[in-house]
Amino acid sequence: MSEEAGSLVLKLKHFSADFEGWESQDECQEFRLVAIEGKEARFEGLTYRLAASDRLEVYVVISDTAGEQREEKFEFQRR
Repeated sequence: MSEEAGSLVLKLKHFSADFEGWESQDECQEFRLVAIEGKEARFEGLTYRLAASDRLEVYVVISDTAGEQREEKFEFQRR
């Protein structure tokens, strides 16, 4: 995460199961901050929501090869 133009940008790299990067070494996926409200941080195409003190929900907008978009939910539980 870095500050750019007075806001935040979340930068992510994708890796396969054998730790091979999807993007080239110098590239990453960028998500610009849209809003922070309560326990939710919304970025362009990505939202983090603290659902409980031990549970995080992440919503990601995914585009398929035909250009169709869908939102996928990922849930993380602290152990």
